[in-house]
Order: sequence, then structure tokens, then C-alpha cells
Amino acid sequence: MTTEAAPMDEKAKRMRDLLSSFYTPDPSISTPTSSISTSFDNINGPSFDADQYMDLMIKKSNLDVLLQRHVQMAAEIKNLDTDLQMLVYENYNKFISATDTIKRMKSNIFGMEGNMDQLLHKIMSVQSRSDGVNTSLFEKREHIEKLHRTRNLLRKVQFIYDLPARLQKCIKSEAYGDAVRFYTGAMPILKVYGDTSFKDCRRASEEAIETIIKNLQGRPSTIREVKASHIGQLVRIAGIVTRCSDVKPLMAVAVYTCEDCGHEIYQEVTSRVFMPLFKCPSSRCRVNSKAGNPILQLRASKFLKFQEAKMQELAEHVPKGHIPRSMTVHLRGELTRKVAPGDVVEFSGIFLPIPYTGFKALRAGLVADTYLEATAVTHFKKKYEEYEFQKDEEEQIARLAEDGDIYNKLSRSLAPEIYGHEDIKKALLLLLVGAPHRQLKDGMKIRGDVHICLMGDPGVAKSQLLKHIINVAPRGVYTTGKGSSGVGLTAAVMRDQVTNEMVLEGGALVLADMGICAIDEFDKMDESDRTAIHEVMEQQTVSIAKAGITTSLNARTAVLAAANPACEVYFKAPSKGRPSTIREVKASHIGQLVRIAGIVTRCSDVKPLMAVAVYTCEDCGHEIYQEVTSRVFMPLFKCPSSRCRVNSKSGNPILQLRASKFLKFQEAKMQELAEHVPKGHIPRSMTVHLRGELTRKVAPGDVVEFSGIFLPIPYTGFKALRAGLVADTYLEATAVTHFKKKYEEYEFQKDEEEQIARLAEDGDIYNKLSRSLAPEIYGHEDIKKALLLLLVGAPHRQLKDGMKIRGDVHICLMGDPGVAKSQLLKHIINVAPRGVYTTGKGSSGVGLTAAVMRDQVTNEMVLEGGALVLADMGICAIDEFDKMDESDRTAIHEVMEQQTVSIAKAGITTSLNARTAVLAAANPAWGRYDLRRTPAENINLPPALLSRFDLLWLILDRADMDSDLELAKHVLHVHQTHESPALGFEPLEPNILRAYISAARRLSPYIPAELEEYIATAYSSIRQEEAKSNTPHSYTTVRTLLSILRISAALARLRFSESVAQSDVDEALRLMQMSKISLYADDRQKAGLDAISDTYSIIRDEAARSNKTHVSYANALNWISRKGYSEAQLKECLEEYAALNVWQIDPNTFDIRFI
Repeated sequence: MTTEAAPMDEKAKRMRDLLSSFYTPDPSISTPTSSISTSFDNINGPSFDADQYMDLMIKKSNLDVLLQRHVQMAAEIKNLDTDLQMLVYENYNKFISATDTIKRMKSNIFGMEGNMDQLLHKIMSVQSRSDGVNTSLFEKREHIEKLHRTRNLLRKVQFIYDLPARLQKCIKSEAYGDAVRFYTGAMPILKVYGDTSFKDCRRASEEAIETIIKNLQGRPSTIREVKASHIGQLVRIAGIVTRCSDVKPLMAVAVYTCEDCGHEIYQEVTSRVFMPLFKCPSSRCRVNSKAGNPILQLRASKFLKFQEAKMQELAEHVPKGHIPRSMTVHLRGELTRKVAPGDVVEFSGIFLPIPYTGFKALRAGLVADTYLEATAVTHFKKKYEEYEFQKDEEEQIARLAEDGDIYNKLSRSLAPEIYGHEDIKKALLLLLVGAPHRQLKDGMKIRGDVHICLMGDPGVAKSQLLKHIINVAPRGVYTTGKGSSGVGLTAAVMRDQVTNEMVLEGGALVLADMGICAIDEFDKMDESDRTAIHEVMEQQTVSIAKAGITTSLNARTAVLAAANPACEVYFKAPSKGRPSTIREVKASHIGQLVRIAGIVTRCSDVKPLMAVAVYTCEDCGHEIYQEVTSRVFMPLFKCPSSRCRVNSKSGNPILQLRASKFLKFQEAKMQELAEHVPKGHIPRSMTVHLRGELTRKVAPGDVVEFSGIFLPIPYTGFKALRAGLVADTYLEATAVTHFKKKYEEYEFQKDEEEQIARLAEDGDIYNKLSRSLAPEIYGHEDIKKALLLLLVGAPHRQLKDGMKIRGDVHICLMGDPGVAKSQLLKHIINVAPRGVYTTGKGSSGVGLTAAVMRDQVTNEMVLEGGALVLADMGICAIDEFDKMDESDRTAIHEVMEQQTVSIAKAGITTSLNARTAVLAAANPAWGRYDLRRTPAENINLPPALLSRFDLLWLILDRADMDSDLELAKHVLHVHQTHESPALGFEPLEPNILRAYISAARRLSPYIPAELEEYIATAYSSIRQEEAKSNTPHSYTTVRTLLSILRISAALARLRFSESVAQSDVDEALRLMQMSKISLYADDRQKAGLDAISDTYSIIRDEAARSNKTHVSYANALNWISRKGYSEAQLKECLEEYAALNVWQIDPNTFDIRFI
């Protein structure tokens, strides 16, 4: 077991180190270790030699060093002994002094115990004497209180006895204000004691008050009718309450307790401000020559309920050109909480002055403010929930409720002076009644108030209806849109004059809580202010987070608004005569109103244009308005307010973009129409500025007529240095007229609807419509039918996965020169509501699709649409299609199938819509069709392009005596009479054609399931015939099947049918066959077949393919129509081969039965 060593102090450590250093061998003496250790080992043996041992010890250590160490050790030991002695002596002295202290403390404690006993006896004696004093004080206080009560009772008795005499004096001197004060002060006493002791006094007082009321009878005064001469008098003032403060306690009697003598002091407070007591008035403090220290006892003081209201003149009391005045009203006691903002009331009270206090008093001098000390409140209209029915009213309401026509009677009783508007009056009646408010279990509220907006032309009595409804409603506020701001409608943050705190003052919608807010001229309100009422109209609250106030005010208001239709006043040039062309507008027309016709080639985006710039001065807070009349303006750098001028400051106006007013602005580029350009000239263009509601009225490709003011615009920047005095010009548009409306925007007139209905019932409408297209051009019946179907088109399809299938029909007319291809293109462009005509040689790929231009307004790179983009939702006619370069022709591949133009140029990557029907005209490869060459060599167009055309019509100019003679007669008749020969019916005008086509395009026919097999078989047969032919005339692909569907849907549209019929499919197949009729006729001529024999071969082959011996007349007609033969040729074939006994013909149905 080991024991731990006790910790050593500093001296013990020094002693240990000294001893250890003494017995440590000296490293300087080198002695063989083995021999020394051997000699030392023998010290315990029998052969021990003392002399030898001493010698070894001497050799081992240096005696000088050893001696020196002994001296050091002796000195250290002496030092340690001295320190130890000093330590013992110090501790002994401390022990002696501590013992003496303990003895003194013990004697003190014994003395304190004796003092405590004496003190306890003194406290007990003082407490007994204090109880006696308290008892006597309490008795004296009760006696004093009894004396006070007796004195107050005597004063009340004396006041009641003197009241009739005082009232009579007030009546004689017309001091009605004092009379009312005396009477209101006596009413609590009369209520308590009047039935027993003061009956005579009460009766006399009431008679005096009745006399005062008679003297004051008449209409109530307005605020501006109350003058300085009415101060101190009782007045009646009518107005609308605009603000009510919270009800707060107002001190009437201040009670103090003196801290020195305990005396209670009562101070009557007669004004809003009083001087507290700082000196005790009791006799005890005066005897003791003390001022005392009165402490205000709030709990013992007497307070009255106090409320401050703000009353404003009624609108009908405000003279023209003046602003309504307001007055402060003080309400006390039971009159508080009698009124609310928005109430139309009559205050009776005493008109009194109130002096200014604080710094205001220094500025005001002898001028004082005024207020009305209210003594009575009368509501002009009670709220619905506060209405108290009289007995006769209840009986009358019961009789009215049993009337079956009460709805009409009540509505017609609203503003009977206003003629008509029966349904509007019914709606206003329902607005007055409203629906019940709902509150769901989860706290959600559903409003019951009905909101109505009357939108109409000026002079239809909108404002009169609003005024009448406000007069009928028990609670209503009337305001106007232009004279109202968002803050004025909802709530404004004001500084309370009493507490100097920021408080809310309700706007019109808050004042009309539980009533109606009528807003006239609603359309004249600024958009930012109009959005402030969104929350009120649905949530019926006004949320505020301003000046440290975050709350929601109730605005359970029915909004009744009146507005005029959104319109802007523009001037339109007289419509007499033709409009001017761009090159006819000269410098002499600057500043004049002109009409210019042209085609829109480019439209910029609609952007905001600053009309009024609003600034806020950073120094004085003044708002500055700067009207901007040009495209460029100089911002303000100096505040024009008087405050900045007085302070000799320039201010720092900050532009407030949110408060500034902006107009919609669009810049368009108009170009001359092709027929207005003289030979050898290029078309001119003009910039047109569109503002406000005129924006987005035109699009590139529209043929329009602009009415506007022709104005100059100076160049700016570096252009101005180069231009000098030369200025550019533009047209400030005031009106836009479209020459042709789009199909979807077409509005039918009543006579047009009747005419379209009659045409739709005509069984031959298909032929009449097609023959009405360019009746001056001879023949081409089937071509005109195809062009009619191009105008009608098929509905666009969009699949669920987003894939789009076009509905536009593309047609290419390829033929010899002089077959009226270009004339047909021009006529179709004139008939179509939207069309662009161009030529192949004069068009590039960029000109057809889109070009990247630099915008002159923003200096940014923008896209300018080409011919195909300008013809979006219309027709693009391309003449001389074969003269176009191959690289440019490939640019329209995407447009013809995908109907978009994809652009990736100059950092612009986008796709433009080009939903265009392409109508192309081209000549064969060698100018005329060469019969010695194959159709592919003559057409000379790539298969990728040919497959995109739904119909490729080959028109050959063949020499034929009969047809040439008829053509010549037709042309001569047109040149002589300037009209086409008789067609057997009246050709339809282009506007009727457009109306009929517009009605037809609104249908979207579908393919019935029973026609799927029929169409698939027809398509496969066309493919088989093409595969068998050595020199095919066309390229039949899946696009051909889609072409059949498109043409069939267009035919169904012409019939106003919702589904495609088999006859539509047969007609589509016939048109596709007739497009190559000239080539098929040439093939038949080479094969030695005439028309009759070829017709028989077609019927025989089709019957053999279907294994039929009985063929219906309809099927036979469909078969030969596909090959380009007519019904007359079929009848001739039937008669000829029936005579040969090849088949038999049914005399009634003309059906065929092979023998």
C-alpha cells in the first residue's frame, strides 16, 4: 500500500533540489566504472578495508567541489530556518489579533440583543397609538363625506328650484345654448327626484324647452351659413359625417390626494386642456407652511365618454366653383357612437370657439378655431336594420306583399320621371334589396351585395338614375370617376388633431358601408385608381398597410357605376371621291386631313408612348406634370414649385413612371398598291403612326385606307446634321377602313343573310358560284370550280399530339401562253379578302418569306414579312412560277406544307405563321407544251414541289375550229359591251361571293366512317394506274390522298353540310382527273380510241373488276367522270351499245345490265 506525498511548498522544493544535487556524481571525474563498482561491492564483505574505502571515496569525488557544496548547503539551510521563523511569527500575530476580534464581536452581539428588546417594546407602543389615530381619522373622513353629500344635495335642490327662472331668462335673451346646458345638466336629477318632489319644476322646464324648440323650428343651417355671430348660440346643422374618432374618456373632475396631509382635492375640468394642481389648498398644509404634493388619482377621477366627428357639407349645399366645407363636432356622454362615417345627419348644438394651443397659438395670434358642442343628433335616413315600422306601414306592406304585380310596381316607382328603362329599374331595385351575406364554416364570406354598371351613350339618364338611387337608399355616397382617387375611394392616412397620431379616414367606399356607393363617369377614372376597388367589390374590405397601420376596414358596399363606352374622338376625311395615292400627297398637304389607300407591309409591336410625364420633387415633394407632345422630349431638371423658389433651390424632380400616363403606340409601313404605280417606277411607302384604339387594327398584307393628318417629322441625332432643313413625313392616323374584311370578321347584313339562305337552297349553286368567277374569261369551267374550292378551303386540323394538318388548297396552273392564267390569278386576288400578288422572276426567297431589317424607332433588328407572310389567312398568287430560281423556289416548301416560315438570322430565331393558299401559274419548260416529250420533261418542276400542290392543272392551247370560233365571239362581245355574254343566270357580285364563302368557311365537315373504304379504294386505283403507265402524268403520293380529303371537305362546305358525301369525293376525283384531261385526250388519240369507245371500255373494266353484271347509272357516271368524260357522252355511249345488244338499259333508272 502506497501513500501519496503531500504537496510541497516553494522552500521544500528548494531543499530537495539542493540535496539531490549534492549526492549526484560529478561527471568531470572519469573513473573506470567496473573497478569502482567492484570496490564498492566489497564494502559489506569480510575483506573490507577502511583506508582503501576512503581512497576510493577521494578518487570518486572532488573534495573542493564537495566542500563548496557543503558551504552552499549550510547557507541555504540557514535561510530556510530564518524564513520558517518569520512565518511562524506572522501566523502567531494573526491568531492573537483574530482572537481579540472574536471576543469583541461576542460582546457586541450581547449588547445588540438588549437593544432589540427595547426596540420591540417601542414598536408595540407606537402601533397601539397608530390604531387609535386611524380610527379617529376614519370617523372624521366619514363625517366630512356626509357633509359633502349634504352640501351637493342642497346645491342640486337649489339648482332645480332655480331652473325654470334661469330658462325663462335664457328665452328672453335668446341664449338658447345656455338654456340647453342648464336643461341637460338637470335631466339626471329630474329622472331621480322629479316624480316625487320637483314635479312643478320639471313641468316648467319642459315647457321652456318646448318654447325654445318652437323658436328654432325651420330648415337646418348649412355649415357655410353658420357665422361668427352664432358663437355661443344653439344651431342646427345638416351634413354628412366623414370621420369619427374612437370613443375616449374625457376628464370631467380631477381628484387629487395630498401626499403630506392626505387631504382630497376636487378640480372641475371645463375645457379640453387644464392645468394640474401643484399645491395643496388644505388648512393643515397652510398651518405647517408646506406646499404639499397633490397626487392625481385617476381611479377616483370622473370621466365622460368623448368622441370627435368631422362633418362635411352635403353636395347640394355647395355653390358652384366651391369646395365643401367641414366642421368639427364634439360628442359627449350618450351621444357618442350615434353616428358613423357616411351618415347624413342633423346636429343640434352650441357653436363655440376653441383657441389654438402650443406653436399653433403663436402663429394664429387672436384667431381661434370653432367647433360644435353637440346636444342632439337626428338621422335623416335610418338604416334598414334600424327601421321601426309604424302600425299603418305594416298593414300597407302586408297589402303590397299580396299584390301579384308588386315587382313591376316597385321597379316602376323608381324614378318615374325617367322614361323607359324598365329592366334597368328592375335591376336597380334588386340592387337596393340585395342578397343575404353568407359565411361558411371555415370563415369564408360570400357577398350578398349586387354590383351594377350602366354603360351607355351620353344623354340616356345614367347619372339621374344614380342620383335617384342614392336618394332612396338609407345610406349612400355619390362620387365621380375623374374626381376620385384610389385613396379617396378606399382610405387615407391622416394625423389626428387630438392625439397627433396617424389615423385612417375612410373614403367613399368605406363611408358607404352597408349602403350604396354610386360612381359616375366610371370610365374616366385612372386605371391605377380603378384597381383600388377590386378588393372592395369582391372581398368587401379595404386592406391598409401605411404609416405603421396595418388593418382591414369594412366596405360592405353595393357598387353602382355609370360609364360611357370606351371611345376616342377621331376625324375622318370625307368619303366622297376616291382616296389619294401615296405619290399624290404633296408638300402642300402638310397639316391637312387626307385619305390614302395602300397595302400595309410592316407593323411594329405596340409599345407605350408617354403622353404625360409626372415628376416628384425630392426636396419639397411637389408633383409636376409635363405634357409630351412629340416623340422626343426634354425631361425637367428644375422644380417649378413656389416652395423651391422661396428656398432658392432648384429641386430634384424624379420621374415617376408608374404615375405617368402612357398611350398605346404602333408604327406601320404603308406601300402603294400595284395598280397605282406608274410604269418604270418603284412603289413608294409612307410611315403611319397609330395611337390608342387604332393600334392592332391592321396587319401586314391588309389593303386599307388611312384617314389622318399629313405631318413632317424632323430628323434627330446625326441624321439631322446630314439632312439640314429637310424633314421626313408621316401620317398621324385618325381612322382606318379595310377594303376587304377577313372571313372570320365578316358581319352579315340582313339582306345578305336572306340572299345566302336562298342560294344555299339552289341545287345548282356549285356551278353558279364557279361560273361567277371571272365570267369575262371564256371556258375553263372546271378550273373555275377548282379556284372556287381554293377560296373555300377545308378546315384546319390539329391532332391531340399537336400535329397540324393544313386545310388550304394549293393549285398550280401550268399551260401554254394566252390561256388567261394571269387573269385568273388577278381575279382571285380581287375576290379574296386577303391576297398578295407577285411574280416569280421579281421575287426572291427572302422576299417571299421574311427579311431582317433594322427598326427605325428602336434601332433593333426586326423581321419584315414577305409575300407569303403578308398573305397569312389568305391567298398568295405567284405568276411566272417557272421563272423563279430554284434556290428561291425551295424557300416556299415549308410554307406549302407546314405553313410556317422558320427564321434563324441576325440573332433572331423564330417561326412566322404563313397559313396561305398558294395559287401559282407557270409555263411549260419550253414555253409551250411539247407533246413529243414526257409530262415530267414539260412540267420541269421537282417532285417535292409538285406533290405539295393539290391540283396541277395542265392547260393546252389546241387548235380546234369550233372552240376557237366560240372563244373569238366571246372575246369580241366582252370588248364591245364591257360585260360577259349571258350565262343563263345573273352572275353573283364579288361581295356576295365573299359573304357566301365566309358563311361556308364557318363549317367544319367530317369524313363519315362509311366513306373510308371508298376513298381508300379510289386512292389505291390511282396509284395502280400510275404504276402501269410508262409515262405517268403526275406524282401520286400520300399527299394526294390528303388533297382528295381537302377538296371533298371544301365541296361539303359549299353545300353547308356537316359531313362529306360520296358525291363530294367523286367530284374531287373528277377534278383531279380533269386537270390532266388534255394529256389523256392526247393518249386516247394516240391509241386510236374515240370518246364513245373509251367510255365503254371504262364501264366494262370497272364492272369486271367488281364482278358485276348489273351497274347502276350513278356508278357508271362516277367512273367516266373520273376519266374526264361528261354525262352527255355517257348517254350517247349507252344508246350506241344498247343498239348493238351489248347491254340492256332500264328505261326508268338508266341502269345497265350486261348480256
